[in-house]
Amino acid sequence: MISMAPAESDRLLDAAQRGDRAALEALLTHHRKTVFRYGLRYCGSTEDTEDAVQETLWAAARAIGNFRRAAAVTTWLFTIVRNKCHRLLLHHKHADRDLADLLPQLPDPGRSAEDDLATQQVQHILAAALARLEPSHREVILLRDVEGLTAPEAAERVGITVQALKSRLHRARAQLRAEVSGVQGLAASG
Repeated sequence: MISMAPAESDRLLDAAQRGDRAALEALLTHHRKTVFRYGLRYCGSTEDTEDAVQETLWAAARAIGNFRRAAAVTTWLFTIVRNKCHRLLLHHKHADRDLADLLPQLPDPGRSAEDDLATQQVQHILAAALARLEPSHREVILLRDVEGLTAPEAAERVGITVQALKSRLHRARAQLRAEVSGVQGLAASG
């Protein structure tokens, strides 16, 4: 993607908000790949990401006149695609999906087969617990604890204040601990 100068982006946005369909198309086309890459972080598959991006671009096209410049266009589009991905994940919640596939693998060359099995069990317990979290809680845990973003970076990505992020993360971690305990209890009894 060729970088667009801020002045050109502002010109396209102004024209799109005045009803210029060509400017709207150029603006959305320019941001499509970036929104797709961002959506891949939240959707479970490229197909879901493609659906979420398509819905995002439609939603943005319908609401461009209401866009306020308090945030960048990309931040606005990221928020829309993230919400579309969360909706798709909720829709597919009961499908045969395992969030363990999204977690980083932990290779250790000096480990035994039993150690590897224990690691896999821990990953599946954690993935099952993560799958049961509210999407907004799962998102902050993945951003902070898996991707390793700083609080300001994660807050910007989610579109909330750092204080709100910290509060949400605290609640999310507490919910995750409770879910892990519940999953472990089910695994022990099963």
